[in-house]
Amino acid sequence: MKIEKLKILFFVALLIVVLTNLNMYIIGPAHPKPSESKTDPINLIYEPFERLTPYFSKYSWPTDASYKITSSFAEFRQSHFHGGIDISTHLKEGFKVFAALDGYVAKIQILPNGYGKMLYLKHPDGYYTTYAHLKDFNDKIKNVVYREQLKKGTYFIDIDLDSMEVPVKQSEVIAYTGNTGAGPPHLHFEIRDENLNPVNPALFTNFRIKDYTPPLIKKIFIAAADNWSSVFDKSEYQIYKINSSNFKFNRPINIKGKIKLGIETKDYGNDYSAKTGVYHIEFFLNDSLIYQQQYDRIPAEYAQEILLQYDLKLLLENKGKFQKLYVENGNNLPIYNRLPYGSGIIDCSKLTDGLHDFKIVVSDFSNNKSVVNGKFLVDNHPTLKFLDIADSTLNLKCDNINKITKIIIETINLNKSSVDSFSLNELKINNSIISIPFKEKNYRSIRISIINNNNRKTYSSLFKSKEINSKDVSLNYEITDDHIKCILTTSDNQIPNFKSILIEGNKNRIIDLVQVNENKYIGFIEPDPSHKSYRKIKLIKQKNETVLKETEDFLIYPIKANSSGTYTLENGNITISYDSNSVYNNFIITYDVVFQDGIKIYRFYPQDILLKKGIEIKFKANENFGHIYFLRKGKWIIQNWKNNSDSNYLTAYFQRTLNDVTILKDTNPPTINNLRVKNIGNKIHISCKFKDNLSGLDYDKFKMYINDELVIPEINEEKRIVQYVSENKILSKTKRINIEIADKAGNIQQIYREIK
Repeated sequence: MKIEKLKILFFVALLIVVLTNLNMYIIGPAHPKPSESKTDPINLIYEPFERLTPYFSKYSWPTDASYKITSSFAEFRQSHFHGGIDISTHLKEGFKVFAALDGYVAKIQILPNGYGKMLYLKHPDGYYTTYAHLKDFNDKIKNVVYREQLKKGTYFIDIDLDSMEVPVKQSEVIAYTGNTGAGPPHLHFEIRDENLNPVNPALFTNFRIKDYTPPLIKKIFIAAADNWSSVFDKSEYQIYKINSSNFKFNRPINIKGKIKLGIETKDYGNDYSAKTGVYHIEFFLNDSLIYQQQYDRIPAEYAQEILLQYDLKLLLENKGKFQKLYVENGNNLPIYNRLPYGSGIIDCSKLTDGLHDFKIVVSDFSNNKSVVNGKFLVDNHPTLKFLDIADSTLNLKCDNINKITKIIIETINLNKSSVDSFSLNELKINNSIISIPFKEKNYRSIRISIINNNNRKTYSSLFKSKEINSKDVSLNYEITDDHIKCILTTSDNQIPNFKSILIEGNKNRIIDLVQVNENKYIGFIEPDPSHKSYRKIKLIKQKNETVLKETEDFLIYPIKANSSGTYTLENGNITISYDSNSVYNNFIITYDVVFQDGIKIYRFYPQDILLKKGIEIKFKANENFGHIYFLRKGKWIIQNWKNNSDSNYLTAYFQRTLNDVTILKDTNPPTINNLRVKNIGNKIHISCKFKDNLSGLDYDKFKMYINDELVIPEINEEKRIVQYVSENKILSKTKRINIEIADKAGNIQQIYREIK
């Protein structure tokens, strides 16, 4: 009996040990307890990514080229997060590539660009490994590839295989390193989960590189997060060069309103100079963690949301690759430890006036840390608006009276000036209206100032006591991301007895103007998307509504998130359509028409806002039309070369951002140059170069024949080179070579050669 009890106790103890060790392989961030609601947005984002359960310790290093990592997981790429690691091959090709674990070849891709030749292996734990930029495959895989290429009739393929077709063993040579797709030579390696989402290889035992060097913090930006906020009274981005692993700001940073931050940072390993990405970032305000991010896994579905994680405006201005230290609206990446949208944005209205500590901590996977410390000076100064002077009373409106200790009225005449100071308890206050005793005289000018609770003068307004007239004022407008900005400038300091109105058809809406200095007023208003015609802004007098100034009529095209709509442009020849999934946030489309080198270009703005699923653009077609082209990186890229369902329109999609657009007709066929054909031992060696001047090659129509039999040449899209060597001897006395290529506009070029 005692023996049986001992056996039971031993079994329980063993089970505890097994479960404890198993738990080491179930990785997930330390999240708060999930909400019970399955429809909670945070749960929908994070629950599929709460746990990782692969064989962490069993995956082996995939090549004999080196153990040098030149790019790390989740680094910035223009269209996606880097899904794995890049392993150095010392700029050489032909090193062995090994299967990281037992499994089978699940997918083979040969692409004209990007990853070039690529393999996907599936493993017993349900996870995948991928190997890219390969020079060649092993013989088993090459046979499958050539069979599929002949079947499809093209060099570039993308095929899925079942588990029985090409099984592999761990450490088996499956391929050789190269530089296909995009060079220079290196091996791109990924580990993906059961749903093909990239996973950080550093989580796996054999992929952890010794590292004692902390990351480098290169730059930080601090910027206004809305129209009424500022850093040191400026709405523009304030960029600070850090270039350190331990930095402290030497003076407080004055902030007002809502503020956002971003950081540009790189990591360095011990024994190599390559810059790689960091693993973990934290942002503290007054010792409270308000933002954090950690790169364990990236959803493949949301790869393009990298441009919600990075600041696109600064990126396009070549000012740096800044990661945002806040969660952008619509960002569905599960890397923020369940933080909601808006986390990391500093709202000064929720802070007390005065100094507040902040700290940014950047870590690599080895937990080497870099730190930036500083202080914010919060000054929630009151917003004061002049109403009128009537019945010996000067009336002002203040949004937060409790921030004021004194109001100072300074009157200036030709010969003298006088100053009156009023404490709040001396004045009549009705809700937000402050009434101040005031003797009505013909003063040359009047200055109003406020002393706040910190004994700082935070508001000053100077104006003349005469009424405004049309000669004294200029009225302009600008289009911001999602608002119309009204700008009023006075040539002389005037009593602000005017109001600004946005006219949208039969609807008039007041634009609330705020005085920003002695001669300038600004206001913002969001346009109504239901109004689809011209708009105008008018400046009128308060008393009799006499029009002082008005802008010209203008057209804008507001896009509202989570809604749908259509606009017609250019007398109905262009249509723009969007739906509830088109955009992340509201913004306003505008466009210009310009002519360059005889080409009519439609330049759509803004081009620095990321789209979600995209916006459709249609052009009415005619017999002279060709195809729609977007301008990207200085080159015109064809968009609608696949057949449109509606022959009356040419259709394309702004997928990531708005672009410059034109219609071009490509009538020139591609060219074949430097054709060389050799017969060496009855084996045919063929090489040539190809080029297209506009639309680009349609690789599905690239055909090569020898004696009327289809063969598959190797195509290097990056170098525009075609090469072929026949596998078997061709014994016929005359060898007929025919090459046919076509571009995406349908232009065809053929070349024929005979050799004996």
